[in-house]
Amino acid sequence: MKKDFKEGAKAATPIILGYIPVGIAYGMLAKATGLTFFKALSFSLFVYTGAGQMAAVIMLA
Repeated sequence: MKKDFKEGAKAATPIILGYIPVGIAYGMLAKATGLTFFKALSFSLFVYTGAGQMAAVIMLA
């Protein structure tokens, strides 16, 4: 079980590292448009795609 988890974490690392810049960009955009922390977090929880999050924030601004 532990071996499977370690292999999965190792395989997922490049994907995780690719999402970090997208998350930072979304956070900066949300702050620049005046969204509260709760609203920005809600978008992250309910909107699955990063592009969808950014589009929604731009439309709300």
